[in-house]
Amino acid sequence: MTGGLVISNKHLRKTAILYMALPLFVFYCGFLRWYYSLLCCTALLYVVWHAVSKQSEDAAFGRESIIGGKTVCVVFLFTLLWSYLGGMNGYYYQSSDWNCRHAVYFDLIQFDWPVIYTESGGALVYYIGHWLPPALLAKAVLWITGSMRWARFMGRLFLWGWSSLGLTIIILLLFCALHAEKGRQRIAVVCLFVFFSGLDLLGAISNGRIGYVTRADILHLEWWCSGYQFTSVTACLFWVFNQAIIPWMITLCFLQEGDPRNYIFYCVACLLCGPLPCVGLVILMLVKAGMFLARSWREGELRQALKKTFSPANMAALLFLFPVTAAYILANNAAAGGDSAAAARSGFFSGDYLNLYLARFLTMEVGLYMLFVFADHWKDPLFYAIGLTFLVVPYFHVGVSYDFCMRASIPAIFVLMIYVSRFLLEHFSWPFIKDTTGKRGDRLRRVSAWGLAVCFAIGMGTPLMELYRGAYHVAKSKTVFLEDRSLMTFNTQEVPYNFGCDNPEEQFFFRYFAKEE
Repeated sequence: MTGGLVISNKHLRKTAILYMALPLFVFYCGFLRWYYSLLCCTALLYVVWHAVSKQSEDAAFGRESIIGGKTVCVVFLFTLLWSYLGGMNGYYYQSSDWNCRHAVYFDLIQFDWPVIYTESGGALVYYIGHWLPPALLAKAVLWITGSMRWARFMGRLFLWGWSSLGLTIIILLLFCALHAEKGRQRIAVVCLFVFFSGLDLLGAISNGRIGYVTRADILHLEWWCSGYQFTSVTACLFWVFNQAIIPWMITLCFLQEGDPRNYIFYCVACLLCGPLPCVGLVILMLVKAGMFLARSWREGELRQALKKTFSPANMAALLFLFPVTAAYILANNAAAGGDSAAAARSGFFSGDYLNLYLARFLTMEVGLYMLFVFADHWKDPLFYAIGLTFLVVPYFHVGVSYDFCMRASIPAIFVLMIYVSRFLLEHFSWPFIKDTTGKRGDRLRRVSAWGLAVCFAIGMGTPLMELYRGAYHVAKSKTVFLEDRSLMTFNTQEVPYNFGCDNPEEQFFFRYFAKEE
């Protein structure tokens, strides 16, 4: 490839690291007392430098890829459209989760940091990382214009652009990870990413809930199994983008790391954007780190492996970044055990461990996919790690809903999507995607690839329903001005249980780390 802008896999990974580090930098600068801010920012700069300059590629992702500027522009325009259809800039239909997300974002713009509410005395304590960079820009608009109306308007655009940039980096990293070098392969990768989902349509039919999930006021297939849910990629973007975009990016970077030297930085970056996805990521990291240490021990290189595991960057992140970030997240009512009645709704460990209802859910959502990719991954411990994640997370409960099941599974679902995509790209042969591995004679893999294709086709019903729901409401209302403005701030009511801290003066973060009023 000659002429014009070109981007390599290494450049993309460095960009991804800077993207995931920026929310931490804004948080440390804006929320902490000046001496803690200086200490954490210095440690963060060192950790980021270490992560950027001392990366070790995993053999499975080792082949360098080059992406042209035209491809980057096309992907960015696509992500602008995709996130727009999710309601990102306020000029389209928005899912019901957007009301609280508006309150989080606009309160970050309007109030001093950390946000303490004058009406209730509570504090905003939530997974705010993804919002912080665009909120900082919107705060500048508020300072310049003195108009919250203009700050909100520009804030919507900043959030749209920031989110689309993150999605662009993820898709380009997927091109590299899946070695998609031809145009048709890249189109296939985008389609596999956007439309990957469990077999919710089949589950809804088998469970007798198809009428409910296709009601005009619902139009959400993933609610077919009461009590359990693994959220598809597009549904994550449309409902919980703040807990998905950066964790997806971190998962990709983690998969490309050949050793654990940057793992704790990845965990801290994930923690500020999604503590529950961070739990799922830690499971995968522990397994991969164990694989690395075991292999190094067999090869007589355990000492060097331990040096990489306990790298200066990992130690700096563990000693300086993790305690402050974790203290903020742990001040949340759901973690701190607030006084809300919702805290008693369910214990942390819940569920009947052996039941056919859950077995059907797991089979429909992930079981068939894992069965069909088994031929390529039966020797891969990470494959069993995501399987363990799927088996374990339905039994834990945090907050007022089954969020733990939905969100702790995000990294594992993303890894499964990569496994399925790679298997189809390598073994499924049809006029659109050419077989590139010479394994077409392998009957088992060819049959498995067709099984995957059928599962994927059925699973497409879920993201298509997400897209249809927005189009339906736009057509019904005859307007795209459908921003959910039912809740624009938490300062006019008691802060919802999952989004705040009722007693900040009693929490460690606010007593010792947070800026003083």
